[in-house]
Amino acid sequence: MERKKCRKVLRSHSMLYLRHVLDAGMAVVDFSFYPDREYQLAWLRSFLEFSFTESGRLASDVSDVDVERLYVQVNKFSLVSLGLYFQIS
Repeated sequence: MERKKCRKVLRSHSMLYLRHVLDAGMAVVDFSFYPDREYQLAWLRSFLEFSFTESGRLASDVSDVDVERLYVQVNKFSLVSLGLYFQIS
């Protein structure tokens, strides 16, 4: 699937999920359930290691820079999807 289509699918999935959560009556959000930075970095490292091995590379090739770059991208996307939800609704 080409990159633009992937982004569009992810964005629409995220929007549908967010609408479902907010429509379910969660007026007060408990941010204590949101994973902290260390947890996110560990999860993203595991994800990248798996992704690297699936593409024929070594899991040890994952660098701290790769993990940090993905962390920034994921969190930017989270903010954008939330902003889009409130813009659309």
